[in-house]
Amino acid sequence: MADDQAPKMKTCPCCGKETLQEVPEPAEQLTQHYIACIATGVPFNYTYALYDGAISVTISNLSTADSAVLQRNIPRLKVMNKECGYKLDEDMVGALDAQFDIYSIIQSIQIGSSGKAYSPKDNVMACLGLVDKAFSEAAKGEYRDVLETVYGRMTDVELLSAVPFAVLSGVVAAHFRVYDVLVNYGFDENFWGRIRLA
Repeated sequence: MADDQAPKMKTCPCCGKETLQEVPEPAEQLTQHYIACIATGVPFNYTYALYDGAISVTISNLSTADSAVLQRNIPRLKVMNKECGYKLDEDMVGALDAQFDIYSIIQSIQIGSSGKAYSPKDNVMACLGLVDKAFSEAAKGEYRDVLETVYGRMTDVELLSAVPFAVLSGVVAAHFRVYDVLVNYGFDENFWGRIRLA
């Protein structure tokens, strides 16, 4: 997509959070990309350039299957925590909730200067896979180790990048504003039904 058609981001001078400069009208290439996502059944995704292109963050809406994984296993993690005597305190569980919410839709983070690439969503799904396995097998003796591993992985900048969480939260919020604009312009899940009736 051409730079002049990309949603424009700006950096807050106080907190460093990246937010949309303005809610864009859907440019032709953006709407074509969105329609292609609908047509192929791929969740809507978009790559946002931060800090003049120094960092690229690709956000992808959750698929139905991914949503089911989160909805099934985050409550299981909390049950496991309770059953092993609260290995994770309330603040740690709250932090994990926020991290799962944001990192589960961040497909990739690319750092231009170092060439490093991170896959936060893959890390989230791997962590929830550990929870699913331990809970499904009722392996209560492993709960503490699984919780420790999950918390360690979800706070490891080597796996998730050192991009501040507030910056990533701003990009996710911006992504959903772009998505809402597209839906408001008539590109919702009923789009193809209306085309057939036209």
